[in-house]
Amino acid sequence: MLRFPTSFPTNPPRTRPARLLTWLFGRVRWGVLAAALASSVRFVSLVLLPYVLGLAIDSGLQDGLTPQLWGYGAALVGLGALAAAADALAHILEVRNWMRTAYTVVTNVSEHVTRTGERMTASTATGKVVAVVASDAMYLGNILEVLGSVAGGLVAYLVVAWLLLQESALMAAIVLVGLPLVTAANLLVSIPLQKRQAVHREAQGELTSLASDTVSGLRIL
Repeated sequence: MLRFPTSFPTNPPRTRPARLLTWLFGRVRWGVLAAALASSVRFVSLVLLPYVLGLAIDSGLQDGLTPQLWGYGAALVGLGALAAAADALAHILEVRNWMRTAYTVVTNVSEHVTRTGERMTASTATGKVVAVVASDAMYLGNILEVLGSVAGGLVAYLVVAWLLLQESALMAAIVLVGLPLVTAANLLVSIPLQKRQAVHREAQGELTSLASDTVSGLRIL
């Protein structure tokens, strides 16, 4: 069982978001690489399952029940077991990367607020601080969580293209060109969604600040 750390790194860079993200990646780089390896095994196994199944069907129709067909059956069982094990391991590693990243951000924000005290609340609304802890930290964790799956997906993408290239250059070209186009088309939906989410985050921060001010006013009364 993987042990979750009881302490988190401090003193992150505060100049640019890209440097902060790079610093966070450096804290979990081995976890991301392990998740990428497990995801690659998972996705490649899932890709090979229908390929081997097709070979098994062709072998059974042409030659009947032969040792080769039994070999294909054993390969299918092995690939299924390997995909299941790699999927479980990849999920554990990805969640661990997410938790380490998110809680690193939360810990650093909490320490900064504790250290600066009233100076922090005087220059920054309480709602914005809460939004960083409740929302932004989770999003940063999500970025490093999905990096392993992205790497595994790219490996599986290349494997599928190679397998199709053995059968038809046209089909391989359709996959190599078509899949990036579909991904780019999804950006047309995700970019407006991100803008809406940014507006929602600002509104959530303002609402939290209003609630905090209301509670403070009631306490004075």
